[in-house]
Amino acid sequence: MTKLVPDRIGIGCPNVSLPPPRGRCHEVTDEGLETVQNIYNLSENRETTMKPNKKISLPGGYFTKTEIALWGLSCAVILASAFLFRAEPLPVAASFLGVTSLVFNAKGNPAGQALMIVFSLLYGWISWETRYYGEMLTYLGMTGPMAAAALVSWLRHPWQGRRSEVEVRRVGGGEFALILALTAAVTAVFGVLLARLGTANLAWSTVSVATSFLAVALTFRRSAAYALAYAANDAVLIVLWTLAARTDPGAPAVVVCFAAFLAGDLYGYANWRRMRRRQGGQYKSHAKSSI
Repeated sequence: MTKLVPDRIGIGCPNVSLPPPRGRCHEVTDEGLETVQNIYNLSENRETTMKPNKKISLPGGYFTKTEIALWGLSCAVILASAFLFRAEPLPVAASFLGVTSLVFNAKGNPAGQALMIVFSLLYGWISWETRYYGEMLTYLGMTGPMAAAALVSWLRHPWQGRRSEVEVRRVGGGEFALILALTAAVTAVFGVLLARLGTANLAWSTVSVATSFLAVALTFRRSAAYALAYAANDAVLIVLWTLAARTDPGAPAVVVCFAAFLAGDLYGYANWRRMRRRQGGQYKSHAKSSI
């Protein structure tokens, strides 16, 4: 059996699944036709592999250029501020750990929650040394344990079986009202404790408790709004550590750290919205979703 094929690759003829005919055609056998088709396929594959990749080939091209640039710039600013204000090694290490966790969290990767647990321990100790007992109690008694719970939740709800990305869900109005009520209750309890401990800058420390609990609760429920709550908490902490800078020479470095956190959380919110759109309508929009 014979079929018509082009006299050069890329110029098609009848009975061949190639572009429309423009050149002369010759009769060949099925074996010849298969050879020509294989060559054409190789040419198509070569063009595909030569197309630029939008993701940098770090950890399998996992992080985008924007994410790597954000992480690198944050680390550079933190390092520069550490030298400028002669910060202690522990706050600097905690800052590097924090911005790294934010990049993973922005992608919905459970590794970010694991890093947040370690960050909570370090930050709790730093807060103890500066008499910010509210921050110490918040991170050791709330943020750290809730990050552990969020880690379990994220691992139990991977997107399409991929452990590197959590399934995003929408928090309904009733559920959000319940979270706000719990936030108010927790803030009231912590406010009394902080007052008895003689916490510095009590009012701002109490607001920090509220924004922290709201953030960890939304993180646990896998809502994109968690990043906005953390951004609000970052803004409060910038105020707190700016006030502490009047007596603590190392506090400005912590201010820079939370400024970097603010940028990371805002990016995280934008990226989670993209994730939610990409995942489509398959994320759960009701409060009875499994935990």
